[in-house]
Amino acid sequence: MFEHVAQKKVSEARRVAVQFSASSKPSRRRESEYSRKRRIHLASVLSTPSEIGSPACLILAALVGYIARKTREDIIRRTTAGRERARANGVKFGRKPKLSPAQRRQALARRAAGESQSAVARSFQVSESTISRLEQDRANYQ
Repeated sequence: MFEHVAQKKVSEARRVAVQFSASSKPSRRRESEYSRKRRIHLASVLSTPSEIGSPACLILAALVGYIARKTREDIIRRTTAGRERARANGVKFGRKPKLSPAQRRQALARRAAGESQSAVARSFQVSESTISRLEQDRANYQ
């Protein structure tokens, strides 16, 4: 008699485990409550705290760590290759400049003539820091 009850609990536990893994959060909560009411306990691979330090657990942790590390390296390698391919095809990276090269030269000339930084910035509709950076990088724009 008890074997039949135990078998029924195992089959219910399997059903709950399958539904739990393939369901949304609210329905998982319902399944959890259902399991508690029916006294169904899902056993994990490492079910007791004493097994956490076992060699099998350490090997499993090392394996998961290795897989994660290799996955990360693959992502970095593919991303780098994609960036290099894009650069070879002429794609430019970074923000587009607010001012064209001609506007940069004009802004620097106006600053050299004595016009205030805020007046130059207002006329080009950029911030004063943009004009300040132009002056710092003057050699690149002349």
